[in-house]
Amino acid sequence: MSAWTTSLLYQARTLLPRGALELACHAAVPAVLDPGFLHLLRINFFLDPPLVLSHEVEASLLHSPLFHETGDGLYEVDPQLRRRLLAGLDAAYGLDRLKKVALLLEQYTNTADPWQPRELEYAQRLTALSMIDPARAADWLAGAQQSRTGQETLGQEWFVAMRERLAQPETLASEFALLRSQVLHPQPTRPETVSALGELALLPGADLDEVLPTLVLLAHSNALAAEIVATLRALFPSEPAPAEVVDGGPTLLDLLGLDPSERDDLRLVSRWRSGRDFLRVPIGVSADGEPVLFDLKGPAQEGMGPHGLLVGATGSGKSELLRTLVTALAVTHPPDQVNFLLVDPYGGSGFAPFESLPHTAAVITDLRDEPGMIERLSDAISGELVRRQDLLRRSGDLATVREYEQARPADAEPVPTLLIIVDEFSALLAAVPSFIDLLLQVLRLGRSLGVHLLLAGQGVAEGRLRGLETHLSYRLGLRMFSAAESRVVLGVPDAYELPLAPGHGYLKYSGDTLVRFKAAYVSGDRPSMLESVVDSLRGYGWPARRIWLPPLDGSPALDELGGPVVADPVRGLRFADADQDEFRGVPIALVDMPFEQQQDVLWLRLGSGSGHNVVIVGEAWSGKSTTLRALVCGLALTRTPEEAQVYCLGLDGDLLSPLRVLPHVGAVTGSAEPATVRRVIDLVDSLLRRREQMSGSLGAAAGDPSDVYLLVDGWDTVRSDFPDLELTVKKFARRGSAHGIHVMVTATSWAVISPGLADTFEVKLELRLDDPAQSTIDRHAASTVMPRPGHGITTGGTTSRGRHLVTARPELTTMDEARLIESIAKNWRGKRAPQVPSLPRHIPYEACEPDTGLRLPIGVAEDTLEPVSLDFRSDPHVTVSGDDGSGKSTFLRALATTITRQLAPDDVRIAVVDYRRSLLGAVPSDYLYGFAETAEATAELVAHIAQEMRERLPGRDVTAEQLRRRSWWAGPEMFVLVDDYELVTGDTGPLAALRELVSHGHDIGMHLAITRSPADTNPIIHDPVLSVLDEMSSPTLLLSRWPEPSGNGSPPGRARLTTRRMDNRVIQLYDLPRAS
Repeated sequence: MSAWTTSLLYQARTLLPRGALELACHAAVPAVLDPGFLHLLRINFFLDPPLVLSHEVEASLLHSPLFHETGDGLYEVDPQLRRRLLAGLDAAYGLDRLKKVALLLEQYTNTADPWQPRELEYAQRLTALSMIDPARAADWLAGAQQSRTGQETLGQEWFVAMRERLAQPETLASEFALLRSQVLHPQPTRPETVSALGELALLPGADLDEVLPTLVLLAHSNALAAEIVATLRALFPSEPAPAEVVDGGPTLLDLLGLDPSERDDLRLVSRWRSGRDFLRVPIGVSADGEPVLFDLKGPAQEGMGPHGLLVGATGSGKSELLRTLVTALAVTHPPDQVNFLLVDPYGGSGFAPFESLPHTAAVITDLRDEPGMIERLSDAISGELVRRQDLLRRSGDLATVREYEQARPADAEPVPTLLIIVDEFSALLAAVPSFIDLLLQVLRLGRSLGVHLLLAGQGVAEGRLRGLETHLSYRLGLRMFSAAESRVVLGVPDAYELPLAPGHGYLKYSGDTLVRFKAAYVSGDRPSMLESVVDSLRGYGWPARRIWLPPLDGSPALDELGGPVVADPVRGLRFADADQDEFRGVPIALVDMPFEQQQDVLWLRLGSGSGHNVVIVGEAWSGKSTTLRALVCGLALTRTPEEAQVYCLGLDGDLLSPLRVLPHVGAVTGSAEPATVRRVIDLVDSLLRRREQMSGSLGAAAGDPSDVYLLVDGWDTVRSDFPDLELTVKKFARRGSAHGIHVMVTATSWAVISPGLADTFEVKLELRLDDPAQSTIDRHAASTVMPRPGHGITTGGTTSRGRHLVTARPELTTMDEARLIESIAKNWRGKRAPQVPSLPRHIPYEACEPDTGLRLPIGVAEDTLEPVSLDFRSDPHVTVSGDDGSGKSTFLRALATTITRQLAPDDVRIAVVDYRRSLLGAVPSDYLYGFAETAEATAELVAHIAQEMRERLPGRDVTAEQLRRRSWWAGPEMFVLVDDYELVTGDTGPLAALRELVSHGHDIGMHLAITRSPADTNPIIHDPVLSVLDEMSSPTLLLSRWPEPSGNGSPPGRARLTTRRMDNRVIQLYDLPRAS
């Protein structure tokens, strides 16, 4: 129960990746392990939720202080920790997990290379067998004790440790109970007991509900206050810690001679430091009570800086010392002389009070919560260094910021000293090792550019300062976890021996100069001195430059990017500044530019001849369609329908349908209307040809200055369902921009966009991808895109890397999307964009125009919107298949009406077989040959028809000319209409008599029109009539209520017509309701 083991556990919980300590508990089972066995532990126990560990955890763990390297690629868990870790494994996962690890160890020992020396193999087997089969373990123990080889190297502690662990298992629960009883005992509690209680609580499986109440009971004890604070911070490093207990320390304002009750006193210009006192402030008092002055200036100005290190264990007063230093500099320097960039990657509240301080350039917290935030911080700081370098160069190639400030005119931009404080820097380096490159850049350039760096942390792992230490000219060391750590920081072990009370520390500078001090404080009772100081300075002086802007979050509304929207009586609803020369097009996204320290609007210049084709790539639900809708709404707020027309192919669902209301939109169609899709393409294609012919190389056609935008939402579907249209769209992308025709495409992956097409897109927006490695903009940037719709990356800026962005939402701050679109439509009083007609869902029979002879019109085709007729002269029969309610009977009723309208009673007769009587009254009496509604009536009717038709069969004496003219017989055409054929059919059914006549229908003037249900179980091949119709390839109509993307079924009368000449032509049948 040492402070050392507590420190190790705390570092494992905070500095190592999440879950590393749980893996370490498993690794404590074997006597010694190698990387291979650690890998087996990870892939056997930590590849499934709720805890999934990456392979990087293995290396992080083996190189952490939890393990010692024993040579030959072997590692041993720290002996002081082994029992604790095994107890944690038992508490978190149970005895069954211990046995599973032991079984894995036995298998690994059997299959791995022979262990050297031999007694190590005995140790491994003993460990495994003691968990699995204690009886066998005794035999292995005897054999292991007989082996003496390598005893000096390995020692017997493995055997002893394991025997003790297995002989007297001690659970976390029992240890908690024991320690809790000690704490609650009337006798004074020892500090070691509190530390041990906290050490147990750090382990996996610990029940914090038992620890916290116990510590609360001790909170009144001043003697143990430091231990309680340290324990709470170790348990909850990310939570705000209780106020540090400072016993007898001076206040900062006392050292400065200021009265916090006199608010104006804090602003007195006489307090501003200059000359020798510039950047020189008190931070505490020495042993004899004298102020200890801390000087951030460089050695050339007799200072201690410019860069340094502050290390202090939990509860040592590190955070309070940082607050004291910042407050001291803020009180004694105006904001145009000193600024602060305060970084706390764990989101603690230590720097929160300084956010409203005019000196503060940024308070940056929670860098671990979102991907790419540490890289973003690097960009922001690098950008500030470059900005200062450029300013010095433009000001006459000055060498330092100090020279610039001395020569700066009063109205010129000040360049204050920037103090960057990075708390828990070791954690940042562990998470992103490349962050050290930024630190080195600041350390090298900071002296001349007026940028000072202070690295702070609770501890410094060995080797963590490698490369940095030569640049750190001062060291602040508070109480530390170990003497070794104190030597790393200060060169001496003294910081390990400091009192437990917070605030005690050493300041080292100028070689070996070591000053003991007691830090001043600014926190305390509410309102604290810190709050009073910040409140007094709020809004005073030249505010600090905002080096760090808040990361992009939710999608902005269109007016947040393009400015206010007004209703113009002539041009409709529009951006107020749309007519201004500086208005740069359509605002579509907000781009994050941390290097330039700004966030800028992405404008799409979509004017005529601008050449702006747009591609948006992203996984499902990444916001592609929403971005397209925002783009169209932004376009509608910038251009009138006379200036811009939009045609939308929503092939990725029905997500573009809200745009139909806009007067700028000529069509919104999708995969369910393939003919309309093709009509849109044909319209744009004919427009391109016309403009090319009229304009030549002069751009958009004279007299037709409008821009046309083709939106294809779902390029993947074009490739799969409309491959014949792909080349045409590519032609638009290559040649259209010069003639005011632009293409905007969305796709789920760059893989579906050919390189030739990709090169035609001047604007590329890449939203979140399924596989960031497929990014064509920046793979690393793509991997850090936030998992929210609208977030992505694009090209451009001063770097070659991808820029993060968030696209606009199709709304205003005061209107949702539906109201915005409706308002745009209501405020436009001119003509709409030319519409692309689509096949109506209902066509009344009154719209049917007569044809000639036996060409009988039945409906309108989707692909041409022209009437469709069946030619019963060349194709004498037709079959119709459809569900109930799909329009079968309506088709026969309309067909009968068309027959009687086009042909005279002497030229045609109609026989009806209708068991459900749906066609009663559909055929006038002077046309009606007969109406059958029962099997007997049908048999009689069909017999008469068959007899009459047989008499028309050509005999041997009929000439070829007579066959051609059908002149060997005289009489009317015979139409037999059969509704619901499944009720009539059968091998001996009444229609079987017509079988031998069906194939002669063309010659003898007999025509069958049969409707049937697709649920009919009688196969066509076995039906005496349908089989012949099938062999003849007679026309068929498939009526079905197939689903559409909108969720509605296709309307009644929507059919797919198949003939010998054409497959699957979609038509809408004329609707003739049944007479009441």
